[in-house]
Amino acid sequence: MDIHRLRPKPPFPREKGCCPELEQTKKDGKFLDGDMTFTYDDEKCRKTVDVVCQQKDPQLSQYAAIVANGEFFLAVAPSRVTFSGTCSDDNKWQMGSPPLTIDTIECRLSSPP
Repeated sequence: MDIHRLRPKPPFPREKGCCPELEQTKKDGKFLDGDMTFTYDDEKCRKTVDVVCQQKDPQLSQYAAIVANGEFFLAVAPSRVTFSGTCSDDNKWQMGSPPLTIDTIECRLSSPP
């Protein structure tokens, strides 16, 4: 299993509440990896993020899921799903309610139930 941890990309702002760029975690397993994109409110001090997970081929009719830390399904929908996150005061990404600190984030694809 190949898990990439989130890590700051230089230059990383030291300002309180500014988070590093997120990176899609790719895993070998029973789920396919989809395309994941991240849109930030500000590239110099990232305080919010919109995460999009979508299938690579629209003709496949797959479900897309955003999965945090290898086990928490934040959002699931046909073809494409979006979820938002915020940067904590200690410069860590959080998503969901109650807030879940993000160590890894995946875009998993699966066949409809």
